[in-house]
Amino acid sequence: MIDFRLMTFLQLCQTMNYTKTAEQLHLTQPTITQHIQYLEKQYGKKLFHYEGKKLSLTKEGALLQQYAATLQADSRQMQEKLMHCDEAWQSIRFAATLTIGEYVMPFILAPYLQQNPRTTLRMLVDNTKTILQLLQAGEIDFAFVEGNFPKREYGHRLFSEESYVAVCSPSHPLSTGVYEIEDLLSQRLLLREKGSGTRAVLENALKERTLAIDDFSSFAEIGNLNVVKQLVAQNFGIAFFYEAAVREELQHGVLKKIQIKDWQMSHEFNFIYLKDTMFAEEYLSFYDYSKKIWRKRK
Repeated sequence: MIDFRLMTFLQLCQTMNYTKTAEQLHLTQPTITQHIQYLEKQYGKKLFHYEGKKLSLTKEGALLQQYAATLQADSRQMQEKLMHCDEAWQSIRFAATLTIGEYVMPFILAPYLQQNPRTTLRMLVDNTKTILQLLQAGEIDFAFVEGNFPKREYGHRLFSEESYVAVCSPSHPLSTGVYEIEDLLSQRLLLREKGSGTRAVLENALKERTLAIDDFSSFAEIGNLNVVKQLVAQNFGIAFFYEAAVREELQHGVLKKIQIKDWQMSHEFNFIYLKDTMFAEEYLSFYDYSKKIWRKRK
């Protein structure tokens, strides 16, 4: 079982606020302070420092967070395994960003569950930012993400490289011909909410061309990819998608790819997990299986 003072430390890493941490753990604020002071004395390093009124981790604190998060996650995994050690049982808890969760994982999970009927599987779908928080908190074992993440802080493997394309309605003027990216700025842009990997990829791509979301004539933020696709198909705007998410619509002519000069763009889908976990081999076996199935699909 992970030391209760490390649990306090991890909670404080999440809130960066002593008062909120005390409320969430149902402890007094002096108790939270005592727990942190104990750890700082134990390791001989300052774990937090204030910049004005803002609390932040020291370099040593960030390193301890990484190790403690892995320890917490492994502790939960061990507890589940011990509870079911006499059974042919397996538990998988993971998360995926929206495009991967909706348009990649169904092709992987169907055969996996058929081959592993005793597996208890929990898959969450959320944006990259939230998924990283869940991973750090030990709420999930691993994740598939399409967004950018600090690679030095996680164990990771490349899952696939996916094309990133602009699409419109078949009746849209941009459905034929070849255009500069600037030619698209007069259109309404339909896109995901802030924090999503899909949006971050677009923002970075535009930034490289000294452009931004605000340069489009108007835009609408929509948290559901299927709604975005329906609106694009009905000619209410244009959108950027991973090609995996609109493959069927493109094949059936429901959507059309906008041909953009010098826009041969792809982005990584990555498999990530906490560094130094004792269950890395087990997690990577699921990664190997998933990658094999997806390669066949593509």
